[in-house]
Amino acid sequence: MRVFNRLLSLTAVLALSLGAAACSDDDDNGTNPTEQTAQLRAIHSSPDAGAVDIYVESVGIVAANVAYGDATPFLTVTAGTYNVQLRPAGADSSTDPIYETGNVTLAANTVLTAVAAGLFNSQDPADNFRIIPLFESFATPGAGNAIVRILHAGADAPTVDLDVGNDGSSEIMDLARFADTGAAGVDLPGGSPITIGVVAGGATVTSFTTPALAAGTEYIIIATGLLAQADIMAEDAFKLLAVDEDGAIGFIPQNDPEAGTAMLRAVHASPDAPAVDVYAEGISVPLFSALGYGDASLYADIPAGTYNIQLRAHPSTEADPVAFEAGPIVVEADQKITAVASGFLASMDDADKFRILPLVEDFGMPASALVRIVHAGPDAPTVDIDVGDDGTSEITDLERFADTGAAGISLPSGEALQIG
Repeated sequence: MRVFNRLLSLTAVLALSLGAAACSDDDDNGTNPTEQTAQLRAIHSSPDAGAVDIYVESVGIVAANVAYGDATPFLTVTAGTYNVQLRPAGADSSTDPIYETGNVTLAANTVLTAVAAGLFNSQDPADNFRIIPLFESFATPGAGNAIVRILHAGADAPTVDLDVGNDGSSEIMDLARFADTGAAGVDLPGGSPITIGVVAGGATVTSFTTPALAAGTEYIIIATGLLAQADIMAEDAFKLLAVDEDGAIGFIPQNDPEAGTAMLRAVHASPDAPAVDVYAEGISVPLFSALGYGDASLYADIPAGTYNIQLRAHPSTEADPVAFEAGPIVVEADQKITAVASGFLASMDDADKFRILPLVEDFGMPASALVRIVHAGPDAPTVDIDVGDDGTSEITDLERFADTGAAGISLPSGEALQIG
């Protein structure tokens, strides 16, 4: 993920001037009325516009060198009417602005995020440069959820549907270019990555995988760039720009359609856990069902990507409570991963409590058998392993929940072995 996290400099003196510009003099009795304030910030999401300095007319510069992908901090201003102007970064203040909003009124207690969007070099009203005012009024998210406002600022993209989970069922319909999902935001699950499919004309045209969203956090996610750009890593490619309460998190590129697939299987090695169904969050059906203690699933082909593996007590549906989740696991193309459920489900002790061990396989091609040994005995100490039980330990100091490595160890094939 390309991450831009440039914090922008705000000039304190000019910020104070901005507040003072709308204040009246002291009243006759020597006291000041309670000041009515608003909050304002800017996000640069125009793919062909250069870095800019942001001015407030008659006040001065309030943010410098704001580049594509940047978000300024919130600035507290006195409630009033302002004309916001843009000049090329570093240009003299006497230079004519390259864009100005005209008068924008900020009422008391307003929170405004101003988003620069569209193509600066276009004269077409359908896609040319503009500033989109997002007056914020986020709803309180549900337990464990984040609250997200999505803005469609893809300058050449049509009206789209958004499929949260990319499972073939669109939750957000008919999102037009330069429109958004509303001031209240939409609830999305927190704590794990989310795959979002972009659907146009009934077909999925691309998809994205977000980083884990923090529960209770307010996000603005902006679709920007050019859908027609074939190079998904190009500067002007179609991408998402994620912004939270503290500023820009960064760009989220499209999922690579050529990323390939990986193979995943699960092993149930937790002695006190019941039979489980194994899910990848965002996929509505389980990858593996009714996996009991001692069971190992077959391999399942899955697209390369980032997954949060979730366990539910069998039998289950996606709506049932999650008994355990692993957090994000990165699965690369052509990998084989064995996910081992181990430890005691009922324990709260970090030394032996339940966990999932993601084992990436990298076996060689020996003439004999290759074996990877996992120490998943939740109450067993560090051990040595004596292959052949002849008094000589070939594997030493194998700690609880550790293993002998992705390459495996070579053991004789075609005969029974005693292990001490």
